[in-house]
Amino acid sequence: KHSNLGIKILIGDRLRYENVIRNYCAIKILEKKVKVNPIILSQTNIKNNINYFYKKLGFKKIIKTSIDLNVFIFLKFFTMSLYYIKKFLKFAMSNNFDGFINNFQVEGIKIGDIIYDRYIRDGHKYLKPNFFDYSFIKYLLITTYKTIFLKNYIVKEKIKLIIINSHSY
Repeated sequence: KHSNLGIKILIGDRLRYENVIRNYCAIKILEKKVKVNPIILSQTNIKNNINYFYKKLGFKKIIKTSIDLNVFIFLKFFTMSLYYIKKFLKFAMSNNFDGFINNFQVEGIKIGDIIYDRYIRDGHKYLKPNFFDYSFIKYLLITTYKTIFLKNYIVKEKIKLIIINSHSY
């Protein structure tokens, strides 16, 4: 019943079955009012069990944000992210985590808190945070890449609505 001609809706998946059910219900409610063209945004391999479940429910389009998406796309976005790495270095050189958390932006979107939150979950790193820790750099690059990728995808595909069934994505 989904239509390629309907309004494009991006659904952020968090790899939880209960969210798949909520997303399915939300789309069913929307389908009563308008034609919809839902797109599942997945963090994992397209052949994952959650994505298989989405397919069984009738969702046709699933895109993934993992960096192995495509080497050429990754290189394009990595090159774009170099500008933001320069901005990051300002915070790192002054060891200003508060400033980074509250002010670091990519494409006009504040993501410093997301990077920091993900980083401190590993091994009590909140006790002695380090901008140059391997994990911090990894989360910085991945989050920067995903932010650039998503913003470009939303604009290019003319997404009209985003559904996310968690407190943050």
